[in-house]
Amino acid sequence: MARSDRKALPEPVFDAGDAYEAPEGELEMQLAQLWADVLGVERVGRSSNFFELGGHSLLALTLVERMRAAGIRAQVRELFEQPVLSALPMHWHRRRPLPWPAPKRVRCG
Repeated sequence: MARSDRKALPEPVFDAGDAYEAPEGELEMQLAQLWADVLGVERVGRSSNFFELGGHSLLALTLVERMRAAGIRAQVRELFEQPVLSALPMHWHRRRPLPWPAPKRVRCG
C-alpha cells in the first residue's frame, strides 16, 4: 500500500453551505435577536433554520411567548411550517397585511 505525504496534500476546504446573511429590516432583526436568546446562539441569519440551530417543541413555545410579549403575533404552528428566519415574515405578509413592507425573498434549502 502506498503512503501519502500529508504535508503535500492541499488544505481541506470546509463549505458551510449557505454563507451567513444578516437579517434585513426591523422585524427580521427583532426575530433574529429573539431566536438567538432562546436558542443560546451567537447569531441568527436570514437562512437560519430554528430546528437546525437546536430548537425543539418546548423552545418553540418559549420563542412564541417571547414574540408575543414583544408584540409579534405568532402561533407555534407557524414556526413549524416556516422554520427559516426570513420565511416567517413572508408567510405572515401573505396571510395578513403588515404595517411594514414585505421582506426580500430568499431561497431556502
